[in-house]
Amino acid sequence: MTNIQQLIDQITSQDTKTRDAARSALVALGSDAVEPLIAALDTPSDWQRKGVITLFQQIKDKRVIPPLLNCLKDKDALVRGFAALALAEQQEQSALPLIQQLVVEESEPFPRSYLLNAVDKLGERGWVIAYTARILTEDTFTNTDRQATVQLVVRLNDPATADLLLDVFKKREPGVSDHALQGLRAFNDERPVDILIAQLQDENPHRRAAAIVELGRFGDKRAIEPIKALLGDKAIAWQGDHPGEPSTTVGQAARDTLKKLGTESEPPSEPKKRGWKLW
Repeated sequence: MTNIQQLIDQITSQDTKTRDAARSALVALGSDAVEPLIAALDTPSDWQRKGVITLFQQIKDKRVIPPLLNCLKDKDALVRGFAALALAEQQEQSALPLIQQLVVEESEPFPRSYLLNAVDKLGERGWVIAYTARILTEDTFTNTDRQATVQLVVRLNDPATADLLLDVFKKREPGVSDHALQGLRAFNDERPVDILIAQLQDENPHRRAAAIVELGRFGDKRAIEPIKALLGDKAIAWQGDHPGEPSTTVGQAARDTLKKLGTESEPPSEPKKRGWKLW
């Protein structure tokens, strides 16, 4: 039988099956694995510390709390983020002020999202929403900060964030606006529909086609006639993903979307010309 230390060594294996099997076995051992796992945190390997801490997110045992509190001071940002989440899973309220302070001090976007997620799990959603609003609206934060943060806001799935997501969507910032729109769709919020219909007149064909696709996802019947007006638009919206793959025109995007909406997608035929035919 594989001993606990061997299983711990395997959680950093390059082989996915070996790694996953070791993690499952350690979680199944539960409290019996806690002390060896705590000892395994004393390693220079960031990868192993992260692996151990993610197990503590699943193993509920109060003995893990002191070492996890210590990991909030780790030099690796992801270790700090994972430790915060593990403490939140343990509902360790004493960690909340320190985790909130780490949010403010953290400069890396994805570890910051883990920290914010931990604050939310510890019952301070209002604080989380207020801080994410800062990240999404203040110029001191970067596009990457906003991308990571708007994804977190969408995962919160809280209608209280709808106005914030709408403001973010209106700014049309690459990599940020699309995620905000995803959240608004989840709330069945129809306010973006008029904005997207107006975007059908954009001079950029990619933006016209992107609006068509998003309107199809909303499924709002108000978009049908404006989309039909673009059936004859032959401008290239985007190129194929691979060599030789055909490009997509705005008109093709319109046809595909109208089909999805369950309506006629053929452009109106031109009226027949009257008169003598010349031979």
